[in-house]
Amino acid sequence: MSEAKISGTEIEGAVQDVAGQVKDAIGGITGDAETQAEGKADETIGTIKREFGGVADDVIGGTQDTLETLTDLVRDNPLPALGIAAAFGFLVGAILIPSRK
Repeated sequence: MSEAKISGTEIEGAVQDVAGQVKDAIGGITGDAETQAEGKADETIGTIKREFGGVADDVIGGTQDTLETLTDLVRDNPLPALGIAAAFGFLVGAILIPSRK
């Protein structure tokens, strides 16, 4: 049986969703349209965080893994990495600096 993993962003979204519902209800009871609108906005943002928070956390985790891999690659092969960086710098300079005629 696999366990579902809940991210911090998803929990934050669920809390914000409930807080938005409460704020919306308070605004409705008191007749405060601004508080009610803020509650609906918080509820919507919370729902988005709850639904897509896991995806965002997975992307961030994947980016960190890629950065670690690249760091190890440069550490293991410093001269080729230096050559690639120099070539990249030359290419960017050639593109950004207009040619003199």
